[in-house]
Amino acid sequence: MQWLPVHRASVKAATYNAYASILEHVLQPISGTILCDLTSDDIAGAYAGLTGKSASYIHKARILVTSLLDSATDAGYLSRNPARASSIKPPRGPSGTHRVITPEERMLIETTPHRMQLPAMIMLYAGLRRGEILALDASDITNVIHVRRAVSYRSNQPIISTPKTEAGERRVPVLSVLKPFLSDLSGLVCKGANGSYMTEQAWQCAWISYQRALSKAAGHP
Repeated sequence: MQWLPVHRASVKAATYNAYASILEHVLQPISGTILCDLTSDDIAGAYAGLTGKSASYIHKARILVTSLLDSATDAGYLSRNPARASSIKPPRGPSGTHRVITPEERMLIETTPHRMQLPAMIMLYAGLRRGEILALDASDITNVIHVRRAVSYRSNQPIISTPKTEAGERRVPVLSVLKPFLSDLSGLVCKGANGSYMTEQAWQCAWISYQRALSKAAGHP
């Protein structure tokens, strides 16, 4: 498929791979159909295979398929885009899993010692994402947290990137509850082997260990 390399070439590698995976999944049921023979029923049938996927996944799938077929229509392969038919109703994904943590959970995060406690505290009280925390260095922290890099992954290995826009770089105030956790830091906040950036597997293993520590502290087996 040549559409993705041409029309989504500027996105990050991880995003590109995610798009490729989504398209492969949603288009698999109609992979044997000649492009000019595609109907709205074909697209509706393909979307039926998205049942059970998250609302975000379904939204991205619909945008990608519609954009792909828009390009095919513009190029003359289709007389109209069947994905734009008003009769097509993709499945609704389950509602999001985000919720406000309880006071008890907040207390556990603040009081359970673990190597991942500091990243969790920064996520909770400064709003940084995983990639931003993985790239965060002690030199980025004064009376504010200066967010200016992020880590993404390719084949388990960390890739360091900088924001593409001014809005992507920001300074986050350090709340009083965070200050004791940020004293006497050196190097990366999340260190991998030899003080280097953590691999994706290293992060996942450490995070699972932290979840187990929180569960134990909460009195769960």
